[in-house]
Amino acid sequence: MDSTANKQFIDQTHSTMQLKNEDFQKVQEIKAFLDKNYNSHYSYDDLVRIFGINKFKLKTSFKAVTNCNVYEYITRVRIENAKVILENSNRTIRDIASRVGLDKSNFIIQFKQCTGKTPTDWRNSQDELWSPERKIINTESLPNNAKPLLFAT
Repeated sequence: MDSTANKQFIDQTHSTMQLKNEDFQKVQEIKAFLDKNYNSHYSYDDLVRIFGINKFKLKTSFKAVTNCNVYEYITRVRIENAKVILENSNRTIRDIASRVGLDKSNFIIQFKQCTGKTPTDWRNSQDELWSPERKIINTESLPNNAKPLLFAT
């Protein structure tokens, strides 16, 4: 580990260790709130008002626990939820973007930044994984909601 990376690791570990239990709990509450309400937009001021935490403490505690800021976190949550919709539906990209709280162009940009692919390319690559040329085996032992393992024939 180079000295810069080592210093960042030590600083981050130190800031996490100094986090009070109540601050850690508050961040967990905020994460749960954002996970549930990812399709709405909340500013730091909104979260401060909702959770009764000052803005500095919110920013530093959230970063210490999640290793990212609130906006980066909510973007990740939106993209992960969009992946599920892309994989399990034929909804349009515009509709999916709206469902995760973004407009289409911003959604495409953020999706590509997070995954390295556009939503359409990602959907197509998932379709290839589940193509009919592949053989499904041992489906009897799978739960109803599980995807079976596929093997090329």
